[in-house]
Formats: sequence, C-alpha cells, structure tokens
Amino acid sequence: MTVTDREHTPLNTYVTEILETLDARTAELRLDLGFHLTVARRVGIERIRVYDDGSLNPADGTATEIAPSELAGLLPDQSLHLLATTRKNSAGKTNGADWSADLHLVPSRSMAEGGGNDETPQHESAPPALWRYRAKVGRVIDGDTIDAVIDVGFGIEVTERLRFKGIQTPEIFGVPTNDPSYQRGKEAKRYVERRLADNDGRFLVTTSKRGKWRRWLADLHLPDTDRTLNDELIDHGLATDYDSWLEQRRRRNVVRTAFDIGRDVREQLAARATADGRTPAQLLRHIVERFLNMESGTQ
Repeated sequence: MTVTDREHTPLNTYVTEILETLDARTAELRLDLGFHLTVARRVGIERIRVYDDGSLNPADGTATEIAPSELAGLLPDQSLHLLATTRKNSAGKTNGADWSADLHLVPSRSMAEGGGNDETPQHESAPPALWRYRAKVGRVIDGDTIDAVIDVGFGIEVTERLRFKGIQTPEIFGVPTNDPSYQRGKEAKRYVERRLADNDGRFLVTTSKRGKWRRWLADLHLPDTDRTLNDELIDHGLATDYDSWLEQRRRRNVVRTAFDIGRDVREQLAARATADGRTPAQLLRHIVERFLNMESGTQ
C-alpha cells in the first residue's frame, strides 16, 4: 500500500472511538479510515444523534438528537456503534480543533463486525457513507481489476488494487490470444477504460473486505450513472455473476475429473487385458458377466 498526503476530502464517515473528552464540545477521537489505517484527531463536536437503523438520514425520522452530557451514558451500550462524520474547519479552529464532527450512534446489527480493518463483508444495512471513498484510477489491469488512488480523508491517500465485487470477466493473462475468451476479456477491459475515461478517471468506491490475492473487493460508482460499473459490465454481457461463474467452474471440474477417472480405468483395463492375453473388450465382457452372475446369485 502506498500512502501520500493531500487536501482533506470535505465529508467522510468513520467508525470511531473516543480517546478523551476534553470538554462538552471537544474530544480526542481515534478514527478507523479503513485499509488498516487509523488516526487520532481532536475534533469540535457539533451534534450527536442516536439512530434506529444505519441510514444516517435524520430526515427519515429514525434519529434522535441528544445533548453531549448524555453521550457518556450511552457509550457502554454494546448494541450501539459510534461513528463520526468529519469536516475541516475552513474558518480556522473551532473549540481549539481543526476538525468538526457529527457523532452518530447506530445499532450494531447494521455494522460489519470489525469494520474496514477486518476481512468480513459489509452488512447490507450498514450506513451508506461508511467505507465509501473518493478515488481515481491508476491503472486498469483487466475487466474486473484496477489499481486506484483512494482518498481516505485527513490528507491521506492510499494506492490499492481493487477487484470488482460480485462479478467475473474473462481472463486475459495466461490465455492464448487467439482464444475467443481472450478477446471477450480484452473487450471488457476496453469498456472499463472507456467508462472511467468518460468520468475523468474519478469515481466513488465502496469496500470493506479483502478477497483472494489480497485485493479489496469493491463496488465502483461512476458520477454519470446510478448503476455501479460492476452492474454495467453484466448488463453489457461483458461479465458473469461471480456465484454463477463459480458454479459453472465447479461443473467443469466435475466433468474433467470424471473424464480423468475414466481415462485411468481404460489404461488399467488395457494393462490387465494384456497381462491376461486378452483384448480389453474380452476382459470387459468377462468382468460384466461375472458381475451379472453375482447379481443373480450364481458363481
């Protein structure tokens, strides 16, 4: 992972732990940025809300705003997770802090255990702003894998390899260039390159889990559409649903194994027939006759 500094993204939401409460409106927070990174920052607390679900949308009636004095009593509650949405104070320090934060208490059931530092899947009801980052493409590897520079906030960028979650495009490595699947794989790669170029190489990425080969499993959200790039590839016939692809591969492996077993049996049959001075057909007929006699109870 490569880490560089840049201007802080205006709005990010993180799993948070309060390290120290400095006064009613200021605290030292440890923030989980994802990608195995944490930072400690002093923040000015603007508001605190308790949610019935993980939507983080106060307008839908699921949130109750509480006073800072009530927070300490709720933090020991194991059924709640603490999140923070942070922003840089453009007009200088607020309450002695360079950052401001809204704190959110959300039900633990709406969170992935371990958050972005664990290899567990993001729960479907997790807050939509969590584990979602601004990013720009570095390099397109193939139709379902890219290298990206990801803004995790607080002036920090990481360079990571992303594997599009839930899909599989045809391979282009280790495949003969005259193989039809190679051409389909190249077409998928060209589509990804074109769609990213349509958006100046910038997108939002949601990821909280690593998969095989330590790549981050990701949904890519392009600015010019409500569909993820993952879904676009399936819509255009350039990718297969990953679970369907796994099932197809399992079936192919079963057929291949059965063929290999059949080939081994034929080779053993030929060797035994030669040793007995018979043809393989004669030996097979003899084996079948003995089997039928056993079934009928005769010797």
